[in-house]
Amino acid sequence: MRHWQEHLANTLPLFLECYSLALSRGDFEFAGYNIFLHSFHSYCVGWELTELSQKLNNAIDAVVKTKQETPLTWLQITQQTVLNLSDRSENPCMLVGSAFDETKTQPQDHGLVYLHLHKLYLCYLFGEYQESLKFCQGGQKYLHLVTSHYSPVFFYFYGSLIRLALYNEVSQAQQQQWLEEITSNQEQIKIWAHHAPMNYLHKFHLVEAEKNRVLHNYVEAIELYEQAIAGATENEYIQEVGLANELAAKFYLEWNKETIAQAYMIKAYYAYAQWGAVAKLKHLENSYGDILKPLQQEERNFTRSLTQESVSYTSSETSLVLDFRSVMKATQAISGEIKLENLLSVLMRVTLENAAAQKGYLILSQGENLVIEAKAIRNSNLDEELQLTAKQSLPINSTSELPNSLIYYVARTQQTVVFDSAKNEAKFAADPYIQNYQPKSILCIPIINRRQFIGILYLENNLTVGAFNSHRLEVLKVLTTQAAFSLENARLYENLSTAKNQLEEYSHTLEDKVKKRTEELNEKNLRLSQTIKELKNTQAQLIQTEKMSSLGQMVAGIAHEINNPTSFIYGNINYATQYSEDLLNLINLYQQEYPNPTAKIEEMMEEIELDFLTEDFEKLLNSIKVGAERIQQIVLSLRNFSRLDESDMKLVNIHDGIDSTLLILQNKLNRVRGKSATKVVKKYGEIPVVNCYASQLNQVFMNILNNGIDALEEMRKNDSELNQEPTLTITTEITKSQTVKIKIADNGPGISLENQKKIFDPFFTTKPVGSGTGLGLSISYSIIVEKHKGKLSCNSTPEQGVEFVIEIPL
Repeated sequence: MRHWQEHLANTLPLFLECYSLALSRGDFEFAGYNIFLHSFHSYCVGWELTELSQKLNNAIDAVVKTKQETPLTWLQITQQTVLNLSDRSENPCMLVGSAFDETKTQPQDHGLVYLHLHKLYLCYLFGEYQESLKFCQGGQKYLHLVTSHYSPVFFYFYGSLIRLALYNEVSQAQQQQWLEEITSNQEQIKIWAHHAPMNYLHKFHLVEAEKNRVLHNYVEAIELYEQAIAGATENEYIQEVGLANELAAKFYLEWNKETIAQAYMIKAYYAYAQWGAVAKLKHLENSYGDILKPLQQEERNFTRSLTQESVSYTSSETSLVLDFRSVMKATQAISGEIKLENLLSVLMRVTLENAAAQKGYLILSQGENLVIEAKAIRNSNLDEELQLTAKQSLPINSTSELPNSLIYYVARTQQTVVFDSAKNEAKFAADPYIQNYQPKSILCIPIINRRQFIGILYLENNLTVGAFNSHRLEVLKVLTTQAAFSLENARLYENLSTAKNQLEEYSHTLEDKVKKRTEELNEKNLRLSQTIKELKNTQAQLIQTEKMSSLGQMVAGIAHEINNPTSFIYGNINYATQYSEDLLNLINLYQQEYPNPTAKIEEMMEEIELDFLTEDFEKLLNSIKVGAERIQQIVLSLRNFSRLDESDMKLVNIHDGIDSTLLILQNKLNRVRGKSATKVVKKYGEIPVVNCYASQLNQVFMNILNNGIDALEEMRKNDSELNQEPTLTITTEITKSQTVKIKIADNGPGISLENQKKIFDPFFTTKPVGSGTGLGLSISYSIIVEKHKGKLSCNSTPEQGVEFVIEIPL
């Protein structure tokens, strides 16, 4: 997550730390994921590809040993991409080679994201825009798997660039649709750029430049290209420096400004070369051979430094053009060494050969000290074998072989210094070494890796004035950049080797200690197992208590609700019995006196008010019927609530479940005598039936509504004169993301911010001792989030009530 706020390179040490921690705990799966993310982010920040390929090989070997197939596939996809860029594959757009074969292996889930990501990038970089668009659109449906990763950036950034590259080839309707999609992508990148401009702002500017290009807003496009190049350069995204310069060159070619385009295309070539993308260099040579002709000329003015460092010159001159193939050969020789002693020897040999120097010193930083780690000296005959000395670790203060004042100056300023004739430099003329030896040409260049000072390369030539021209300086800057990476790797390798030896030595004595500790651990494990068993039993008892508590509330509600119609029926059954007896007596009299009523019958009819009895008897029966129907409604509601016959997911009406729960809680809602009952406000929206576990969902409603009623009742106890009517508000609606949202709110005392953070924790409760177990909301959270893949959140402001929000996917 740190790349949303910090430079992407800052994530690299954290992944290594997590990798080591996971290995120490035996969590090989998590270790595999961390070593992959370290490699992938190294690729994204623009590590030199030769060095990165070696690191990927090491990572693949480590993951193979732990048998983690998933991160292994991801690493192999990344390695093959690097090999393609390094021109080690027949088709740079096909991931087919020694590391991975897309025609034989099809990754799953997250792997599909990385496969589509690398494919869309390679196809775009080598001009296969239609194929790139296909992989961009195909990969977007998997982005929900990697929402917090850096990966989605590729689909937003290159998704826009691909469409802009194809813009003039599609219809106006398609162009309008694409512009809307690009604008949407840019809105997202702009948000990222606001929080982490070092990672995303230059990307935003580059897309804006391309958009203004297709819209023919050339003035705006010019400024935006410059901003994109400057941002990528400042934050050391070398591959995007190359891309921004390449797109700017294409823009000027399209505008028929070939001279300007040539300058930008050459800068792009240099950036891709520094990255090590040999395949891309060939692609540029094949596509833009005419404007890259100056790179094959014997001589030209060289005015730009690849690394953008500040360089102090004592003279200006015309220098030879960099021979990139020679430089690449030299950098490969440096990157091919992993042992520190061998690396130091190769580095000194290569630098002296390419700089035509007589002697050279490699000075490295060790804490606050500077020490000479290697030196190489040749006599006046430049073809003579070098005298190499490596791993000296000699403090510079202990020797008079170097101009220490110059060394400290370069270490402090981290600027490259070139002297055509050192003895004529007034600033360092007082240095004892310069006074005694009066050297001619001196080059002192800092070695920096990802903004960290590593050391200094000191070169000297006493045969020629101005020996270190700008051409040689550029070569040495490329070599020292590679040296910085290689030195860091060699040091790490040496530290790992030392640690390995110490570990092997320690392992010989560890066995005895392990034996002594085994019995103690077994005993502790036995006690721990017993404790865990007891905790599980306790937890089960608490959960059962919570269930029984909910069941008790439900039974109380049932008893109360069924009692009303039962009492109603019982109260009227006496009348019905009396009426029937009177009617039977009347019938008996009629049988005795029929056909003519006697005075006694007439007296009896008058006594029992036969007309009224006949009329009221029907009403009475109707009342009994209403009571019976009420009982049926209650029983039906109980069934809707419990759904004991529906243990699987089923389409149900959410509103029925809420209404059933409210009916069961009716007793609690109205039980306060002499005070206003709790008011329930229903704001039901039009929602479809939902596929869910009905019984468990109703349990969630029960827990939340019950807590709300308790909170309002507690408020009534503490405040005898309420300023507002206690109210529960239930709202349902459909969201734009196609979920059903249920909001249950009360206007009670609310929950403090501190308690809100723990509200869903097991065993946490704000109720008095004995009034709750603290499992109700924890269980509810598990039901919504784990069982239904939804969301459950709590929003509250003290003294303004609480709102629980449930979201369930349709």
